[in-house]
Amino acid sequence: MGAKNSKPTERTILPSTPVTFSPGLLSAIETSAESDSTRAVDTAIATQSVLTSELEKLQKQTAELLAAARDSSVPPASDNSSLASTEMLAKLASLETKLETRLKSSSGKGVEPDVLVKRQGLAECLIAHKGKPLKCADELQLFKESLAL
Repeated sequence: MGAKNSKPTERTILPSTPVTFSPGLLSAIETSAESDSTRAVDTAIATQSVLTSELEKLQKQTAELLAAARDSSVPPASDNSSLASTEMLAKLASLETKLETRLKSSSGKGVEPDVLVKRQGLAECLIAHKGKPLKCADELQLFKESLAL
């Protein structure tokens, strides 16, 4: 038991050929500002620029496709009378007649007396139920109907 040491001894491996680094290489390594973190940042910046350019290309393609779809879906503009429907023209005519009758009936008088009565009723209700306007919903509806065209 006592012939060999129980602790291993350190072994040094010597290369078969001498390794020498040129002084230029050693000084370049020592003076280099590049490190693992700066290489990682540079790689991230390069990747980001590539992704940005690809994203811009995709946005341009999407915009072109949307414009083409929009152009193909809109009918060519021609005569305005061909685009207007008879239903819309009838509604417009009825609104014009209602407006004319309202202007004729209120010319010189200001506001119709029916509207004034309903407005006064709404105001009284709102004053009576201060802070609770929902209790005056019926009066409000009557006032709106009196104003309707």
